[in-house]
Amino acid sequence: MDIKDEVSYNDFSKLDIRVGTILECIKHPNADNLLVFKVDFSNFQRQIISSISKYYTNPDELVGKQVVAILNFKPMKLRGLESYGMLLSAENEEDTMLSLLTTLDKVDNGLMAK
Repeated sequence: MDIKDEVSYNDFSKLDIRVGTILECIKHPNADNLLVFKVDFSNFQRQIISSISKYYTNPDELVGKQVVAILNFKPMKLRGLESYGMLLSAENEEDTMLSLLTTLDKVDNGLMAK
């Protein structure tokens, strides 16, 4: 897999990357491939929609997990629901496995990646 073009620290520092805990995860009512997450970032919560349902067929298993998300993406509407961020994940080249990014240890919700 090729490495993408280099970015400067200033480019990276524009991203608001934080740790949060999944409070709720349900299948999107109007799309088979989308999951709707409610994620707690300590002093606020966000709804984030992700197209990962083929990897997580039981959304309840994700509740309580800590995840890493980018929060300052421009909100977008996906099949009628607003998404306010992006969950980070790792996927293999064959598109047969995906894992949400998390932390080695439990940390406080809302902590920023550095």
